[in-house]
Amino acid sequence: MDDLTISVVATIVACLAAGWVCFPWIAYAVNVPAFTNQIEKLAMAGNLDRAAKLCKAAPRVPFCAATLAALETGGTDAETLRQRFRETLTARVVAMSASWIVVGAAIAGVATAIAFATSGALPVIGAICGIAALMLVNAYLQARKLAAAAVTEGERVVKAIVASRGQ
Repeated sequence: MDDLTISVVATIVACLAAGWVCFPWIAYAVNVPAFTNQIEKLAMAGNLDRAAKLCKAAPRVPFCAATLAALETGGTDAETLRQRFRETLTARVVAMSASWIVVGAAIAGVATAIAFATSGALPVIGAICGIAALMLVNAYLQARKLAAAAVTEGERVVKAIVASRGQ
């Protein structure tokens, strides 16, 4: 194979790998304020079972999983519910951020850069690394956006659950 063919194939592979990095953030996104509104309505109506069912409809969404964890936590202590919500949300976001796909994409990028450094394809490798870096920055920004929404919306969820349980 000539250098151009190898460079094109490497670019396609790197873009696919970078796309896989961002896929969880795109595929498992949810409108957090609308979701919170619905959970509040269900909780205020005493339909905690339906609220849990709604959360189970999107089990891979970190905010939904955290809300479900708070709903399934026994008791009416707001601090206990808040702690369970935060622990679950943190664990889900960390798991998504540090997935093997991110590590694999980074390793593949370094390996590709080393392999092509001697073949004169360094500009192509630079473009590939730039695309991968932009995709990783996008994933990071999505995680920050989720965390910011979780602070305010999570508090609303906890208050609704506590109110529905009679505290």
